[in-house]
Amino acid sequence: MKYQVNVKITKQETVNLDLKEIKRIAMDLIYEMYDWKPSYYISEDGKKVLEDVEYYTSHKFDITEIVRKTKPKDKFISKLVKDIINLKAS
Repeated sequence: MKYQVNVKITKQETVNLDLKEIKRIAMDLIYEMYDWKPSYYISEDGKKVLEDVEYYTSHKFDITEIVRKTKPKDKFISKLVKDIINLKAS
């Protein structure tokens, strides 16, 4: 998701964002920059990035797909996303 703001600045303005908006912007940026989706997670053994995907035919069924082998970056991103989700206002 792209954020674009075109503003002709003639004076200083203050923009207030609540924590929910800040988290959304941060998460969107992380997902875009690091090839990560909200549905991704690291396998229990830490070796694979997985995604649970729903498929529909005459019935709905779920499959856990392997996205890729885990890289050190993936472990960092997974932890960062969890930390942002759990962030509370101070």
